[in-house]
Amino acid sequence: MLAGTGHISKRHARAIAATPGCRLVRVLSRDRRRAEEIALPLGARAGSDPDEALADPEVGAISICTEHDRHEELMLRAARHRRHALVEKPLAIDPEAAGRTLSACEAAGIVTACVFQRRFDPPLAALRRDFRAGLLGAPLGVELSLPWRREPSYFAAAPWRGDAARAGGGVLMMQAIHLLDAARFVLGEVVEVCGLVRTARAESAVEDLAAVLLRFENGALGAAFATTVAARELPARAALHFAQGSHVLEDAVAEAGPAARPRVFAALRRLLGRSGPGPQADRGRASRGSFRDVYSDFREAVFTGRPPRSSGRDALATVALVQAVYCAARTGETVHLGPAARGERG
Repeated sequence: MLAGTGHISKRHARAIAATPGCRLVRVLSRDRRRAEEIALPLGARAGSDPDEALADPEVGAISICTEHDRHEELMLRAARHRRHALVEKPLAIDPEAAGRTLSACEAAGIVTACVFQRRFDPPLAALRRDFRAGLLGAPLGVELSLPWRREPSYFAAAPWRGDAARAGGGVLMMQAIHLLDAARFVLGEVVEVCGLVRTARAESAVEDLAAVLLRFENGALGAAFATTVAARELPARAALHFAQGSHVLEDAVAEAGPAARPRVFAALRRLLGRSGPGPQADRGRASRGSFRDVYSDFREAVFTGRPPRSSGRDALATVALVQAVYCAARTGETVHLGPAARGERG
């Protein structure tokens, strides 16, 4: 079952239909017409009552693609009906409430996962494997850059995106969260953050500029810059540095000009290195991890019992990281993230 009919929902619906072993049964929305637009071409049913839809014996899982402030409510409903839950990022906007929600899901015995499709990008996954295998040496740090542009029409099309109480934040929660999660995926947990945020557009209610400093548990340091008011949109970029080499992952831009959108972590280049055995010097270009990859992984986790690549608990740690940056920006102080702040169970 798919909950939500925003722009991203259509991509999710197509991914469900294209994933072997998955079938779209229902589409849920408060706007039945929009639900029918997605459901009917794929042979699914449209509806507006989440409990009625989740009670359908044909529904084994729910994909939650609603506004951010509705994620927790629908996860709790899934837990009551014992239906597995895949949630679009972020998992939630309140880490403490989300932790309680995940506990309810775990008590119900359901699988929870979050949509961080960059984790399925082959070069990023290979870099994580090499690092975990000890092929890259000690971690030094990461540089993250997201110089994007979102026009006022982006917020006009979905006003909740500009409402901090409903979205949870601006460029950090909406866009840069993917890069922060990718850094966590490779390097591990962040234990300390400093941050600055600013709103450049006078009419905006959420931040559109952010600068972040990170300290990872393994000693690596990180710096991130993100904006959605760049005059010219450039590719998102991550440079990861290790004792035995530095690697750059950069989105390929599909079209030229200000309207271009970064599409894919497409290139992994070895910039520095030593002679002798070590990681591959050039992995070349590779296709981006897709929503279909996410659904395939989620289905396998449900049927095998192994954790999804981005489990609910893991995704909660990324939300806690973003909220720690907001706290650091408000207070002007360094924020330390302990196990509780990362959503870990005691």
